[in-house]
Amino acid sequence: MKNIKIYTIIGAVLVCSSLFTACETEFENPNNPTEDVVLGTKEGLFALATGIRQYYSVTALRQVIEAPGITTRELGVTNTFLNINELAQGGAELPAESGGISNPWTYLLKAKGMSESLIEGANTVELTAGTRSGLLAYGNLIKSMCLGALIEMFEQVPIDNSADGEALFSDKATVLAECILLLEEARDELAAEPMSDDFESSVLWTDMSLEKTINAFLSRYQLMAGNYAESIVSADAVLNSDDSTNSMWVYDANNENPIWNRTVNSADLNPQSNFGLTGDYIPEAEDGRIDFYLGADAGFANDDAGGQALSEMLGFF
Repeated sequence: MKNIKIYTIIGAVLVCSSLFTACETEFENPNNPTEDVVLGTKEGLFALATGIRQYYSVTALRQVIEAPGITTRELGVTNTFLNINELAQGGAELPAESGGISNPWTYLLKAKGMSESLIEGANTVELTAGTRSGLLAYGNLIKSMCLGALIEMFEQVPIDNSADGEALFSDKATVLAECILLLEEARDELAAEPMSDDFESSVLWTDMSLEKTINAFLSRYQLMAGNYAESIVSADAVLNSDDSTNSMWVYDANNENPIWNRTVNSADLNPQSNFGLTGDYIPEAEDGRIDFYLGADAGFANDDAGGQALSEMLGFF
């Protein structure tokens, strides 16, 4: 929007009156709202929550699957891209500056920072109780997902981002405890104050059960932390829920599934036959996961990336 101010200066001692005009050149762009606008209004927080969904599912999720899958030999590399070949080779062939290391770190920290901004906004903006509980639960869920993925890949990670670059790093046990705390807070928020229809219709999508997703990740992180009884309780909460919705990311032509794009659409990566397991660890013939996830033979990984036998990707694709 263009604001024009006109200043008229009349000088009695001048030969004639003079009119001067000046224009402000700092225009407001409604399509690029400031951080104050986004974090200071309900509509801004809803937009941020939607943006988090898009960024995590399209950009960050690829790093959650790809880097660990290559490193643990569950995925085989078939192209010549440097980053993923360095991951496959590992050891001295994996330099510290490799994108295979820096990309998961960068993208997941960004998604985590977005969720932290959402949590902060939900705690400061005037909202109805149900809208606040929905935003907090959603923000806590995404933050825990980012932290959990990071601590699976790195020895230490920062629980909270810091704008000054001085974030404190925590070890795996501490980070998992924080993931569990975040999810328990999310679960309890929704139990105490159900999410509002406004939040649900504006932020969530048809294939998303927030409560079941929270309990599913809570079961996962309790298991990783060695809290087996608590993990079973959370898993039972998913299985016994009255909500029949099965949560999933939804993609379209403009927002492609990053795993499908890498394994089916381009075949840059393929799952290793028998999930990369060998010897006594090869799955039994009747293991249902084989027919569900793995298709026909798909050749072999690059020689310098291990040369393992590969299978076509099936699963949910």
